[in-house]
Parts: sequence; C-alpha cells; structure tokens
Amino acid sequence: MTAGQDTTGVRVELAPKVTVRGTVVDLDGKPVAGMEVSVSGAGAWGGGDQDKRNVTDATGRYEVAHAPTGKINVRVSSRNWQDGEYDNASMPAVITASGEAVELPPIRVSKRRIERGEVNGDFGHGLKEPEPGADPMLRRLVVAVVRPGSPAAAAGLKPGDEVISIDGQDVTGPNAYLLNSLTRVPVGAVVNFGLAGGASLAITAGPRP
Repeated sequence: MTAGQDTTGVRVELAPKVTVRGTVVDLDGKPVAGMEVSVSGAGAWGGGDQDKRNVTDATGRYEVAHAPTGKINVRVSSRNWQDGEYDNASMPAVITASGEAVELPPIRVSKRRIERGEVNGDFGHGLKEPEPGADPMLRRLVVAVVRPGSPAAAAGLKPGDEVISIDGQDVTGPNAYLLNSLTRVPVGAVVNFGLAGGASLAITAGPRP
C-alpha cells in the first residue's frame, strides 16, 4: 500500500508466529551438533537469538523462536561452511497455528560427498520442474530428459522414470531435498538410482559437458 491509497475493503491478516523445535540427524539417525537452523516462509523468517538455541546441541536438538506458519522451509547449514563435514539442507514443512511450540520431524543431513573445490560429476539427465504452487511435500522426481551418450543413458535411465531413492536413501515427497547432497559427487563416483517399480541403476558420474 502507498500513502493516500484507498484501503476500503482491504483486509490485513496477521500470520501467527510459533516456536519450532526438532532434531538434526545424519543419514543413520545419529544426532549432528553444531548445525545452524533457520525457518522461512511467506516473507517472514525465524532464526538465531542471543542464546544460539537455533544451533544444534550434542543431542542434535534446536529451537527457533518467532518462526512463520504455513508452508515453510527449514534451512540447516554448517556454522563452519568452508570445512563443515555435512552438506546444507533445506527441508519443506507445513506448520499450522496450533499452540506456541511445534515439534518437527527429524531433519536428515548428508555428509559431503565431494571435497571443497572439487568439480561435480555429471550424470547427463534432468528432472521435471514442479508445477507452480505445487505442494513440496508431494514432490516427485520424474526424469524429463536424458542426454544421448551420457552416463545416465548408458545405464538405461529414460524420460518418465521416477527416482525414489539414491544409494538406498528415500528421496520421495518431503525427502526430495536430499537429492542434491546425495548426487553431488566427484567424477568417477558410482551412485545407485532406485526407481519406482523396483529397478536400480548404478550410474557413474562423468565429466561435465
């Protein structure tokens, strides 16, 4: 709105804020300490405070005050971003206004699979982009294109295939955020793509074209 604008009929609804709590764990379910957690959504943000309760403790626990509600993204990042052992993660979630504190499911983070400064390998495929406004909790990783002559093509990956796991880790729906970390590997690394229907393809990352 601008100064002097006619606001007749305009309704301003204030979104409630909540305290978000949860745990950050590795892919084996073990707690990860020293990760910084923030929550964003609908133009609002919740993060650190003077007590640094948004940084995971020895048990992997964190707390973010004044977090927005509705469709949100929970971002987890290493405080030592240059030499951190774990990749960053951004997990989607939905928070309804129901009380002052909300407990989220554990956020899984993957150890980095590539050294800092090393060039990522390439599999030669692309995924379908989500439809505008699509629910991120229902994300499906469907192959849109496979480059001829690529490692993915050689392994038998085809457009229309749906990727449901990477090296045995679930990447369906709300876990789709793990895909980037699990496939960020050096040239020559072999990654197992599990497909809907039961097939599994071992694809060797090649150099980027």
